[in-house]
Amino acid sequence: MGLTSTLYAGLSGLDSNGMQFEVIGNNIANVNTTGFKARRVLFQSQFSRTLSIGSGASSDFGGTNPMQIGLGSQVAQVDTDFSMGSVEVTGINSDMAIEGSGFFILNSPDGLVYTRNGSFSVNNQGYLVAANGEFVQGYGVDADFNVVPGSLVNLTIPLGFLTVARPSTEAVIQGNLNATGEIASQGSLLTSAQLEDLAGNPVTDDTLLTEVCLASNPGVALFSAGDVISFAGVKGGRTLETATFTVDATSRLGDSALVPEANRFSVFVQQALGIDTDGTLPTTGGVSIVGSCLQIAGNSGAQNDIDLSTESIRINGVDTPFTWADSQAANGESVYTSFTVYDSLGNPMTMDVTFVLENANASGTTWRFYMASQDDTDIDLVLGNGTIQFDNQGQYVTSTGLEAVFDRDGTGAVTPQSVFLDVTTMTSLSAERDGSQIALSSQDGVPIGTLDGFGVGGDGIITGTFTNGLTRPMGQVALATFANPKGLLDGGASTFVEGPNSGVAVVTTPQSMSAGSIQSGSLELSNVDLSKEFVNLITTSTGFSANSRVISTADEMMREILQMVR
Repeated sequence: MGLTSTLYAGLSGLDSNGMQFEVIGNNIANVNTTGFKARRVLFQSQFSRTLSIGSGASSDFGGTNPMQIGLGSQVAQVDTDFSMGSVEVTGINSDMAIEGSGFFILNSPDGLVYTRNGSFSVNNQGYLVAANGEFVQGYGVDADFNVVPGSLVNLTIPLGFLTVARPSTEAVIQGNLNATGEIASQGSLLTSAQLEDLAGNPVTDDTLLTEVCLASNPGVALFSAGDVISFAGVKGGRTLETATFTVDATSRLGDSALVPEANRFSVFVQQALGIDTDGTLPTTGGVSIVGSCLQIAGNSGAQNDIDLSTESIRINGVDTPFTWADSQAANGESVYTSFTVYDSLGNPMTMDVTFVLENANASGTTWRFYMASQDDTDIDLVLGNGTIQFDNQGQYVTSTGLEAVFDRDGTGAVTPQSVFLDVTTMTSLSAERDGSQIALSSQDGVPIGTLDGFGVGGDGIITGTFTNGLTRPMGQVALATFANPKGLLDGGASTFVEGPNSGVAVVTTPQSMSAGSIQSGSLELSNVDLSKEFVNLITTSTGFSANSRVISTADEMMREILQMVR
């Protein structure tokens, strides 16, 4: 009977509007849920009861239309609105919002899930995690901090316990070299007192150190096996770091080929003073035996001038009667600078550079620079030397020998380590009043530093900042896109999982393919529109009430029919 059908049609309306109430209530409940996506209910009519399919028209009949009575409504679909919500700036580095399409990828105990909720944090093991503990997925970095695309990994930001250092590879020196200074023509020349061996013979390179005597005190050896000789000279007015030489039974006074270099006393003195013996230098330096005396010839330039006293050489901590005659002082316009560079472990190394005016003519000036370091792990302080040429306008033209090579044996650092000087911005102009003035302007090494902060770029790259000023990539956040996001299944806790109609996840980096970009320090808010939900409440309530009225009216009509037999 028609009234019975009416009852069921009204009931279907109650069911449909009741489900709409559920969806509206859930939307309103999640109005403040980060990354929540509102849903809507779409209705459709149920199948109809066909009384007549109608008839076609003819030349003498106009035809009839079908006669069908609907049997109520039903829910066609609960649709998810994936439009972007408003973005709230939180200022918290680990918070992220996606501007555009895509989902964050989380690794949960049940597998990969996807979310728009970027309220992440760093746990006590340095992992980037979601509020429920799922690991945020992305691309890691290799040992050189290069992002490694391919397989997804749990992203780590080890704040407080990741330490790095960067070795120096380049040092930039700026300043002006006085073009009107004195041209260097000689180095220091110092001569020891007359020496002889225990037998009274003049000393040679091969004379055993344990047999060396002063000619003024014959028969009394200056050194014994086991003695520790300390040597601390003064160079350019600067006291050099003390070097030590242990005497043994085979140690020789001069540059003897009979023993290894480490057992030659003259070589030790030469290296401890940082005298460059490069054969291409205009004045040859070194330590040798001349006329039964130990003679020290230094490099040219006033800043290379060597000064020795009886305190310069000590045996077992006691001054020796070794005296020196200074017959020639180093001359020439020169300037000295010292600065710090770093090895591969972040250890600081002091590097000394001395510039000496070597030549001046109508075409310009030529300067020689000497590089040395007391942090070179062998005794020899010399790191190398080179030249700089300037034109007659005082501007840089060319240079040679810019590589300083450090020996780092026994430190655990990379050895040898090269540091290149950049002198291209230097000038050589007249500066009679102020003289030459130079300084280090920059160098690219840094000491050890600890990761203490990070930021996330629009491309998802996480950049860590260290206490030493260094920055390094820590990884890259990955995003997933779907051919049909509305086909995703709600996994709870603001997550989604792949559904039969969503398509498979396409994993990519932000700002590539169809994925959006990352906004760090921000969160995407719920896209629920409260005013729209309140209007839906009114229309749904009206629909529910109207359907209940249909049922109550049909019930009254049925009671009227039943009363006809009374």
